[in-house]
Amino acid sequence: MTLQVERVRGYAWCVPSWWDRRCYIPLAEHEAAEVKALRRLFPSPPPRDATFVDIGANTGFYSIQLAAHFTRVIAFEPDSENAALLAVNAALNGCANVCVLPLAAWRELAPVSILITNPGIPMRSRAHWTTRGESDAKEAAEHDRQDHLLGLPLDAVPTSAVGLIKIDVEGCGDRVLAGAAATVARDR
Repeated sequence: MTLQVERVRGYAWCVPSWWDRRCYIPLAEHEAAEVKALRRLFPSPPPRDATFVDIGANTGFYSIQLAAHFTRVIAFEPDSENAALLAVNAALNGCANVCVLPLAAWRELAPVSILITNPGIPMRSRAHWTTRGESDAKEAAEHDRQDHLLGLPLDAVPTSAVGLIKIDVEGCGDRVLAGAAATVARDR
């Protein structure tokens, strides 16, 4: 896989050469209003010990842009290829406070399988999950990719003062929140 660096809105993004730039760059524009609002809510540098938890971090769009606004960023990304790109993007942008966890945030500590359909097609790929006999996964097609990894509840991750949790997990938010109940109750 050949990688290239794109510069968008003052940030460097490492993207695979097979990504269509016409899809990737509008994503940055599409999410710009949300990032701007979050920056207003969370000043830079952070006024106190504060953690941002990015669940379903993808290649780090939110993690990287909000790293200056939080003491630490914990980025869960179960797609192995995206997790690797996220780590590179954090390094490219000098975000030493971003911790990439190539795991699925989940309701319990359990093996999890994720089927990535349409891998590498921004805004068209889709994740389907399988764990302990439950499944919303479809049959894998020839070009799909299956990752087997560990599901970890956010409550099991040592954190303090969580100021913001972003969840983008393809319809599995209820399972993520079940594993984050104590953290949410503690840090509301």
